[in-house]
Amino acid sequence: MKRPHLPFNLLSAILLLWSAMPATAAQTHADLLFTDIRTGNEILNRQISQFDAMASEGTMEQARDQVTRLLKTVAETRRGLNSRQKSRLYSNASLLIGGLVATETIGTEELPFALSLADEALQAYDDIDTFDADLITILQVRAYIHELMDEFDPAVEDLRRAQHIVHRHRGVYSETQLPLVDRLAGISIASGRLTDADREYRFQVKIAEREFGSEDSKKLPTLLKVAEYLAKRAEEMPTDMSSSAGIGFSPADFNAVRSAMFRESFELYDRAIEIVEQSAGPDDPLLVDILKSYSQASI
Repeated sequence: MKRPHLPFNLLSAILLLWSAMPATAAQTHADLLFTDIRTGNEILNRQISQFDAMASEGTMEQARDQVTRLLKTVAETRRGLNSRQKSRLYSNASLLIGGLVATETIGTEELPFALSLADEALQAYDDIDTFDADLITILQVRAYIHELMDEFDPAVEDLRRAQHIVHRHRGVYSETQLPLVDRLAGISIASGRLTDADREYRFQVKIAEREFGSEDSKKLPTLLKVAEYLAKRAEEMPTDMSSSAGIGFSPADFNAVRSAMFRESFELYDRAIEIVEQSAGPDDPLLVDILKSYSQASI
């Protein structure tokens, strides 16, 4: 494995993880970082601690050198470092490289190396457990690198595999898969598969409805996001049926589908308003934003 010579500004990478993520992601990059990795090797522990310190107070040059030393030690040592610890370190390094590419701190020529780190991180689990919960995170990291490389099909495969592991551990409607489904929807939009995106957004509503109570405010972000998506999707459909190529369905279904999307959007807005009024009262400031967004969603 080649050694990275990268201008690692780890603090910027972590703080900008949200904005750096492609539009397909609803969670922060920081949620994909493994923390508190401790080993039985004191040299490694010391380097990992220094690695963490660089995230809050180091310079680019210091961070770059520390990452180089850390990965070199990981590659050379076998004492005190098990497969899981090594995989977590490689996953973190892959994620940070991706974040730096996304923020244009380093060039895209580093993406193949980031992908190789994610591959290394995954391979160890062939001997551990192919349904290990760690894979949910590592697969998301590799999918992120694929997205940055505009490799959408492999990204979808990784996210689907992660989703399958979530289903196995926590159930088909677990809310922990919402970020995965949101990213799948975004990839579908980016690759022009609009009806697939529609399905993924609607599945998010189903998850929220199943996992949260009928009046639970925890599902408000999902309801509002999908309401806005469906309204925008309908608004951007051409009014001339002869221009409807590529919108995801046949011209014969155009008017019916467009109207149904608007109705579905309005119903979600109504449910969101009802939840806010019952949980926080009719004067809650959040209602102003919801009503403003609702008013902009018009046929």
